[in-house]
Amino acid sequence: MIDEPDEAPTVPRPDQSDSELESKLEKAIIGFLTFVGRIFKTLCLVAFRPSRVQATSASPGTSSPYTFLAIGGLLATRSLRVLLLLLALLVSSFDACDKTMDVSPQPPSLTELFSMPAMLEYILIGVPLVGLAIGLAALFSFTLTKESAGPRSGILSAACYSLGFQLFLLGVVLIPYIVILFLDKNMLPVWVVWCSVALVLLWPATVLARFVLTGVSPHQWRIRATALRLPLVIAACVLVSALMISGSCILSFPFHLDDLKTNLDKFPRAIMASQILRSTVQGDVLTITLLAKNQSRGPIIIASQRVVMDEGPKALTGQIIGAEIPLIMAKDQMVAIELSFSPIAVGFDEKATHDLTFETNVGTPVVTAASRAPARPVEPFSWLR
Repeated sequence: MIDEPDEAPTVPRPDQSDSELESKLEKAIIGFLTFVGRIFKTLCLVAFRPSRVQATSASPGTSSPYTFLAIGGLLATRSLRVLLLLLALLVSSFDACDKTMDVSPQPPSLTELFSMPAMLEYILIGVPLVGLAIGLAALFSFTLTKESAGPRSGILSAACYSLGFQLFLLGVVLIPYIVILFLDKNMLPVWVVWCSVALVLLWPATVLARFVLTGVSPHQWRIRATALRLPLVIAACVLVSALMISGSCILSFPFHLDDLKTNLDKFPRAIMASQILRSTVQGDVLTITLLAKNQSRGPIIIASQRVVMDEGPKALTGQIIGAEIPLIMAKDQMVAIELSFSPIAVGFDEKATHDLTFETNVGTPVVTAASRAPARPVEPFSWLR
């Protein structure tokens, strides 16, 4: 018996591989657009026709309540994080020192602010928000309805849809504030802020009330009297809406801290941090060895040997010795600078804080506060380091 030769392995042709890649890419794009379309359709139905979402919650044309809530939480949390970061930059610029001393705040770019969330962020935000919605829905149903799986499961679905809509609404409402802060660094009028708060709080509460009042039959409520049941249900929906906003802010607080840590270099700070290493007085000549660090976002060029200590009538004028001029300090570079002042009429207190003014190549003097203590320039949110 003669063995037949093995068949040669089939090598895919280049055009076949390209066709498979195009097919996978096309399916991914169609799947993403379908997902976005379902979210948008669900958002519109929840906002204006909540009864249709309740009746077609299992329809493939709408998003599931848990996914809808998680995506809304991502949008709201990202918008809230961006707004608080820009507010922190704005507030820190109010407390800044003189412009000759400080690096002005530098807001991050829009692409950095609204980058796509990572899967870990989706899990850390979406899962707790769904858990919070389940807890609020359980509290609502156990308080106002009788023990029945039907109405309580409907209330849970209604809570996820209405609270997800609230988070979407919060994310959209915050966008004008972000744009104004990013471009003009000004806040909207107070009445606009209060109207936004009322909109984010009351519209989702109204949606939730319409969900539960139409989805739960009258005999399943613990309170039979309609005149008493209606205001209690509305009040409970407003309370659930307020608790959801508060809970989402608390859950996103660790992300706010991480944003501040990541963007600390964008806050205003002293251009130069200094420390007096040693000082000697011989006769009427004061010699100071200064350790200086460049904290600006670029190099500093000390263009003149002249240096002035403190301001006012007791100001001392001296010069830089032991260093070539111009003195170039790269970003984050520390340099030991030796200064000489003469004559001095009184003793020098190296424990006190003194303002030293250097002339730079840009025409604007650099002022640095120096003492014997280690350089600890006052910076916004320095406790986060």
